[in-house]
Amino acid sequence: MMDSSCPNTNDQTDCTIMCGHSGPIYGVDIDPADKWIVSCSHDATARLWSSSGHAVMAYCAHTAPVWDIRFAQYTQFMLTGSMDRTARVWDPIHPIPLRVLAGHFADVEAVTWHPNGTAALTCSADTTVRLWDLGDAGKMRRLLTSSIRSAFRCVAASNNGRLCAAGDYSGRVVVWDISTAKELFMFYVAAEPAGDPPIVKPETKKEVKLEKEVEKEKEVKPPPKQAPSFHSTPVTRSATSATAADKQRHLQATTRIVPPIIITSLAFNPDDKLLICSTNDEERAIVMWNVQTGKHVKSYSAAQTSMVSVRPWSSGILLAVGARAGPVTPKPA
Repeated sequence: MMDSSCPNTNDQTDCTIMCGHSGPIYGVDIDPADKWIVSCSHDATARLWSSSGHAVMAYCAHTAPVWDIRFAQYTQFMLTGSMDRTARVWDPIHPIPLRVLAGHFADVEAVTWHPNGTAALTCSADTTVRLWDLGDAGKMRRLLTSSIRSAFRCVAASNNGRLCAAGDYSGRVVVWDISTAKELFMFYVAAEPAGDPPIVKPETKKEVKLEKEVEKEKEVKPPPKQAPSFHSTPVTRSATSATAADKQRHLQATTRIVPPIIITSLAFNPDDKLLICSTNDEERAIVMWNVQTGKHVKSYSAAQTSMVSVRPWSSGILLAVGARAGPVTPKPA
């Protein structure tokens, strides 16, 4: 599936390329009956396609890029989340939304359906997750917040409908009890398998000492009093200044900026014992926790790879992983 600038596809025999969007595509989904495909794009629209690749309908009610789109599991309805701070519920055969879920104060980054089919969950850059009752005019029923305020990137609901999990842009995953809105666990992707606090690599004492010396040497000191002289002397850089500059260059050369770990997707396994997440981190591309004990189970690494999504296999044994490139190998627990 591509935007309106897709290439000639006369030589494609094993795939179907659907053209229609005028901007990047951020999400796709397939209905449970495998008849319809939906997509959402930066062009502020969502589009419905037949399984044969024909454009069926465009949904243009959003006023900003649409970040996520999801079909309901047992009904024909679909759900979208947008930069316009709203989520909307659609019947695929109508271009007008059935419900407008308004209340977030920033982008609705991701959406998902509650397993009962009559409620929806949305997560936002406003640091909240909200549960909406679609049967009661789309009213908000639960406001889920975390003890650490952070913009959420993805959201998932357990198969029994009791738990909700959301991942953020700094490697944290929060799990709530939906019925009480109580925060149960906060997992850190950057933590050790035993569940320690996040790994923060502080500066060594030597580096801190060097920085203090540099700041001290930068202080402007009044020149010592000298007798008047009518002879000019050449200006030379002192040894102290040279040492300070060398130390500053050493600090800049040895300082490494570590990119943040972003949680790209979340999923519960079929029996709701494990929570699985994918990230953009090579060392911890896929991480699994036990949501009953709160303990880390296993991590997978992926060389030179940024994971896009992860889903448990229907049997609960295998993982279907969406990745850009590179092999995936298990990392010892």
